[in-house]
Amino acid sequence: MLKKVMFGAVLSLMMVPVAAMASAEGHAVYTVKVMNNGEKISNVSISTIPGAPAPFSVTRKISYPAASKIKNGKVSLLPGFITTGVSGVLSESRKNHGVVHLKLADTRLIKMGTFVADGQTIVLPEVSTQNFQDALFLQKGQSMVLHGFNPKTGVISLTVSRAR
Repeated sequence: MLKKVMFGAVLSLMMVPVAAMASAEGHAVYTVKVMNNGEKISNVSISTIPGAPAPFSVTRKISYPAASKIKNGKVSLLPGFITTGVSGVLSESRKNHGVVHLKLADTRLIKMGTFVADGQTIVLPEVSTQNFQDALFLQKGQSMVLHGFNPKTGVISLTVSRAR
């Protein structure tokens, strides 16, 4: 019984490096940069394996007083949360390694408004979310810049670059 356990352990150690080398050979590295009115919002590097989705996220969770309640004469605030920033999924085609599918969501906090009801004030965040989905063809060393405009947030610029 002891021999079988030792053989299994050695077999596992020998197989892991081979699998790791195989996956490292076929991966590509992309950089996704998002700019808003000339200001960098996010810049993230993503390593992909053909056919496998590579999720990414550069976000920030913001809490705010969303509601209030009165219990035994004491007022307490109940928090709410919003998530701002850039998140998405990048996947490289299994058949054509130059084709990249990109899904991206860019959520921005526009302002924190207030709402008063029955003498209680709560905060209402106003957010703007832009969704982007496209298929790009990028060879090693190439970049593609895409521009858009949102009346609330201004000029959006998205750059996708392929390093290898």
